[in-house]
Amino acid sequence: MMKKKLSKAIYLVIPMILACPVSAQHMNSPDVPCQEIGIEGKVCLSRAFETSDGRLNETYQTIMAVLNQRGRDYLRKAQRAWITDRDAICEAEAATYYGLSGYGPARLACMEAATRQRVIFLRDAFWWQVEKANEPEGYRVVL
Repeated sequence: MMKKKLSKAIYLVIPMILACPVSAQHMNSPDVPCQEIGIEGKVCLSRAFETSDGRLNETYQTIMAVLNQRGRDYLRKAQRAWITDRDAICEAEAATYYGLSGYGPARLACMEAATRQRVIFLRDAFWWQVEKANEPEGYRVVL
């Protein structure tokens, strides 16, 4: 009976596994902004992360300026949780390289990619409010 249940489970799980796209580690991803290796790659990734982080901060501040107090409180809480999560995930991704030269680039590539994606997320979720804030009535949304 157990064997029969296991074989049914395999038929259900294998298609789900095959349907999930497998992505490369961020450092090896085709959309990583830096293809250099060694010191040049680490410097490039560091600059790319600084650029993404700057865009994130600018986007976040622009959105925070148009939200009401409740919206700002929730977004601030969510942003802090996201930063903690991003840092932990990127540390885990880089951990396989701990003590090796790939650790820094792996962590930076992950941080840059996650930060770049967060900008997209925030803009998709909130940018309409930034645009609406320029309306004459001073339109504000209550979250």
